[in-house]
Amino acid sequence: MIPSPIIGACGLLLLLLLLFFGLPIGLTMATVGLLGLLVLTGIDATFWSMQTVLFHESFHWVFIVLPMFFLLGNFAFHGDVGKDAYETINKWLGRFKGSLLIATIFACAAMGFASGSSLATAGTFTRLALPEMRRHDYNLGLACGAIACSGTLAALIPPSGMMVIFAVLCGSSLGKLMIAGILPGILTAVCFVGTLRVYLFFRPEFAPVLDIKIPLKEKIKSLKWVGPLLLIIVCILGGLYAGVFTPTEAGAMGALVTLIFFILRKGIRYRLILESLMDSIRISCMIFIIIIGAMFFSRFLAVSGFIDVISKFLLSLPVPPHVVLIAILFIYLILGTFMEAVAIMVLTLPIFFPILTKLGFDEALIGIVVLMLVEIGVTTPPLGTNVYVVKSAAGEDVTLEQIFKGIFPFFIAYLFAVALVITFPQIALFLPKLMS
Repeated sequence: MIPSPIIGACGLLLLLLLLFFGLPIGLTMATVGLLGLLVLTGIDATFWSMQTVLFHESFHWVFIVLPMFFLLGNFAFHGDVGKDAYETINKWLGRFKGSLLIATIFACAAMGFASGSSLATAGTFTRLALPEMRRHDYNLGLACGAIACSGTLAALIPPSGMMVIFAVLCGSSLGKLMIAGILPGILTAVCFVGTLRVYLFFRPEFAPVLDIKIPLKEKIKSLKWVGPLLLIIVCILGGLYAGVFTPTEAGAMGALVTLIFFILRKGIRYRLILESLMDSIRISCMIFIIIIGAMFFSRFLAVSGFIDVISKFLLSLPVPPHVVLIAILFIYLILGTFMEAVAIMVLTLPIFFPILTKLGFDEALIGIVVLMLVEIGVTTPPLGTNVYVVKSAAGEDVTLEQIFKGIFPFFIAYLFAVALVITFPQIALFLPKLMS
């Protein structure tokens, strides 16, 4: 008889093979998981597992926050929150070298407080910032690379749909994880800007200095447009930090405040409101299918004993815990080249998260570092989903090869930011500890 851990390993290899051929991640995980449970436990136990997952585990109250975050992001997009943040920051940066790129990076970080999707943020700022950079003869590869990488800050800075998925898969505190993402997200943006400044010192022709002088009065006047964004941030993070809201309530309040701002700014636009609702429903359904499939597959791996075998092996290695952590993060870098971010998380977290917690790493730190690594993956070839979104929005005058080349300095900056968070975990844990 074949040992159960071997069956678990075979199931994992089968899943990776099917994903390599492009099958849908959620349905594939559910199918492989149910077949594995059928082999290991029989038909009665498998039907019991189906009932438990579909009618109990998938009714987790935290799931409510996902459509709220997506709705918030859609209202913010249609209410021009990102556009306002970009124009305000751009006016204040004035004649800095590479000011349009720096404004894009910081505006993406600011938009992260109102959008939980890196793809949506990357697409928005490609349409918003790239025409201006094209008009001032910026290098299009570098410009698109900056947008693709800066868009990932939306998944790291709360509210973030990726954080919700991590919290559900690992049973972690969503509120603590959201607060933990603030400083690493800002740090990553600063690393992007620092790396960009060094890069432009050697390649000044990539970002000409703008000969534009904006009066101080106009700069001060532009600050009024960031007021709605600050209000959204205060409602979500202030309520969480003070313990007034649960994460679910914070998501609902953020969506409500953003809707009110949208109506004040654009009026009651039924078509855009309906479009925001439908987009949120579509994204939520897609994510829920993936999560439910992950639940089936995780249960199969747990029943097979495969997770226990891997856990005991890694915990028995005569190496410091940080060596194991770095090895696991290297696996995330590899997976990011050919798998989508959500798929990576639902596939790996049931295996790696228990190992890292047993090694003594804080749950919030694990979450932030994993999020940073999977978001690096959405900018790396050959998959690089953010890159394809930017390319689609940018048009034909920039190639994928140019964008991937433009990403390189920001890729190095991202790895440096990850190294800083691992070396100084208080960057991620300082705010959550104050909150508790």
